[in-house]
Amino acid sequence: MFVDLWGDGTDDLEFSSYLPPFDSQFNDTNANGIPDKYLAPTASGETVSIALPDIEGSMSNHKVTWKVSDGCNNIRSCSSEFMVVDKKAPTPYCIDISSAVMENDGTVE
Repeated sequence: MFVDLWGDGTDDLEFSSYLPPFDSQFNDTNANGIPDKYLAPTASGETVSIALPDIEGSMSNHKVTWKVSDGCNNIRSCSSEFMVVDKKAPTPYCIDISSAVMENDGTVE
């Protein structure tokens, strides 16, 4: 699986079952210039989930290319685009505030 963050035509991450199983960090084990990480093989119809690094920015488009093979070394690939959407409402924080307290009732408006 190749992940093209920002959909700019450059593969930024690779997940592969052809890497050593101990390869749990993004490095370039297979020396193809793309940071890679081991992904366990799956059976037909099985779901695959991966964790992507934090992606800054809302409404950003990305692309994933799946390359799969069978026991006869037949290889197929397909690509899908996905969008990261920030659906979390803003969280207000009060960093520092000062105000005059009313003399009569001790309230602040």
